Amino acid sequence: MKRIIFIFLTFICFDASIFAFEFDEIIANREIILKNNNIYYSTVSIKGYASFWIQKYSGGSYLLPQIIEKNIPLEADLKIYNSHQYVDLKTINLEGHIELNAKIDLYSICSSTGDNYCLNYYFIVQINLNGIVKSFCGGYFNEKDFIPFPVLFCSGYASDMRIGLTLHRLKY
Repeated sequence: MKRIIFIFLTFICFDASIFAFEFDEIIANREIILKNNNIYYSTVSIKGYASFWIQKYSGGSYLLPQIIEKNIPLEADLKIYNSHQYVDLKTINLEGHIELNAKIDLYSICSSTGDNYCLNYYFIVQINLNGIVKSFCGGYFNEKDFIPFPVLFCSGYASDMRIGLTLHRLKY
């Protein structure tokens, strides 16, 4: 459900401004901040988990995955700039216990803007696996799929098994 929210902002060295804009309730608690170079942005925080797993092949099919390392806590703060010229990137590096490392890149991208706010934006998650397997996976997310945390897996093959990483919202 959309709501019209009026935010009154007063900035030092600027006249008081009134911005009226419409957005989903999930973003209603984001603060609008003025940076030194007069580019506005808001911050989105995400918290979730990552788990490394292995899936063995037996009898003509793959068995259920076995968790190798579970519930590694992850969190990041991404800026959503109110200009389509800016993108925010956060990188998280993980080292697994199964000779597998993961580099997770999180992007926020504003695709269209209004007066000092971002009308449309999306998020990108890219996972690079390196070690026993090498793989590159990713996905595009809207806000409701990205917040509170994106859900995505990435895996590769090593002899008779699959080895991978899953990003998840709740503990296993």
